[in-house]
Amino acid sequence: MEKKMTVGVIGTGAISDIYIENMKNVFEVLEVKSVCSRRLERAQLKAAQHNLAACTLEEITHWKSTGHRRFWKRIRNTE
Repeated sequence: MEKKMTVGVIGTGAISDIYIENMKNVFEVLEVKSVCSRRLERAQLKAAQHNLAACTLEEITHWKSTGHRRFWKRIRNTE
């Protein structure tokens, strides 16, 4: 079995539903865990629609920060 790459989607615009569904259903090597937006409320709405975690753009892009490591650890543990 191939190891899956954990990914998060940046952006909650109109096309994001298609991107999320394709990543979840077409690309077997991807495991979509989160969606982010500059506005957390938008991320939360989109995340609820697709059973994903919500986050802000800052959380998903600051990969060197301690908060980011905690965020991704939390995301990995939500199955």
